[in-house]
Amino acid sequence: TNNLSLEVLILDDETTETGEIGKFSVRLNTQPHEEIDLEITCSDEGEGAVSPSNLSFTRDNYQDFQQVTVTGMNDDENDGDQVYTVHIQVTNPSFSGQTPETVSLLNIDDDTPGLSFGNISGATSEDGGTATFTLKLRYAPIADVTVYLSSSNTAEGAVDPQTIVFTTENWNSPQTITITGVNDDLQDGDQNYSVLITSVESADFDYDGLVVDSIAALNID
Repeated sequence: TNNLSLEVLILDDETTETGEIGKFSVRLNTQPHEEIDLEITCSDEGEGAVSPSNLSFTRDNYQDFQQVTVTGMNDDENDGDQVYTVHIQVTNPSFSGQTPETVSLLNIDDDTPGLSFGNISGATSEDGGTATFTLKLRYAPIADVTVYLSSSNTAEGAVDPQTIVFTTENWNSPQTITITGVNDDLQDGDQNYSVLITSVESADFDYDGLVVDSIAALNID
């Protein structure tokens, strides 16, 4: 059995039941002697759908990354976040028996109360450079949900707004949070800090007191 070396670059390894996509790219590490066909399949089509389902590489384009998107699927079950895998299999007979490459993804459940974060846009900087990310609820509340945010180090970054209210109407509309770098007049190098969800308050008991992870940030000196 021949073996073929693939390079997989993971761009986003999370999908959501609201249809947000994960992405990865694939290329060959060595020039093939024939056109190479790859079959892309999902271990659980109830969690993710891949597109395209096939890739082809030739002697000319083998070094070019080709992107695969994975769309999160909604199962209408309160089953929590689910880990699943995408398999990349060489289908050429000359490479029969080669072990598929796998990409592990996480599908975020929208049937469980929680907060859903968009990727942070980048680093802040001490000259006032900003970064943004979005925040929304995963699941429709039965009452308003108030989210309080703060910076773990106000000498490095300022958070705006510090309070967001989600209602039963706008719960699924992403709200944008802006982080602005703060100048500390110190030659202390780039500094890591976090945006903290200090508390979540609601008359909806599923959301009230919800504990949420922080969002990592970096301030460029």
